[in-house]
Amino acid sequence: MTQKYETPPKYYSDTSPQLLIFTDMDGSLLDHFDYSADPAIPLLRALESQGIPVIPVTSKTASEVLNLRTLLANEHPFIVENGAAVCVPHGYFQKKPINSVEKDGYLRIENTSPRSHWLTLLAHVGRRYRQEYDNFHEVYNQLGASGISQLTGLDSQQAGAANCREYSEPIAWRGSLERRAQFIRELETHGATVLQGGRFLSLSGPCDKGLAVNQLTDLYRADCCRATLSLGIGDSNNDIAMLDRTDWALMIPAGERALPTLRRATQTLVGVGDGPVGWNQGVRRWLELINYTL
Repeated sequence: MTQKYETPPKYYSDTSPQLLIFTDMDGSLLDHFDYSADPAIPLLRALESQGIPVIPVTSKTASEVLNLRTLLANEHPFIVENGAAVCVPHGYFQKKPINSVEKDGYLRIENTSPRSHWLTLLAHVGRRYRQEYDNFHEVYNQLGASGISQLTGLDSQQAGAANCREYSEPIAWRGSLERRAQFIRELETHGATVLQGGRFLSLSGPCDKGLAVNQLTDLYRADCCRATLSLGIGDSNNDIAMLDRTDWALMIPAGERALPTLRRATQTLVGVGDGPVGWNQGVRRWLELINYTL
């Protein structure tokens, strides 16, 4: 269940909204190059002490997120593979989420078909583009975890976890932008959704981070029986659906890459600094704007 307090901390009451922070990981909470969250650790601890969940919403696999949650001392629900599944610890909410299945010790709301379905589609459509991309499944079959390491910069153990995909397939595109657009269109005509992340295209079904954030927000509202106030945090185009659906949006700069283009025009912030530096500054600024003091 959501963390409870014998004596509510200052600035918290049963009538105030439950604050929720939904965050992308790579390039947002985690540094784009070394995957460190160090600049944000003190703030993460303060948020946890105040009962404000920080919820990973990522293109990463469940296996990767479980490792990160241990490092970050985070025991909250999380969203994997760009919204393909919502993962909830047993007993976190008072009632079992509707349409959830038990898998690997968690309750999961699954929003799309398994990875095998998308690999079959990629094999069919991708034949005409085979020299223009690499995908995790083929790279791992040929080179093992070291091949994934070369694509991602992850160490061998992390690369193995990155390949433990259940609902999607990452694609490293090497061809032209025109051919990429054509490739994506062909996949989409067969029912796929293709999202551009910081490094890779992600091939999956008709799901996104926004859909999964809505599902989890509804669970929090039902569980705490009061309104929620949410912040979405991201740095790339696969975060747009999330950033447009949370109450507030915080965009994290990513070097020379342009910020995501959002539909919303209000309650939008831009972090000062890349990765966890901008994350730390932006979240603190959000708390100031909503008059919440840690």
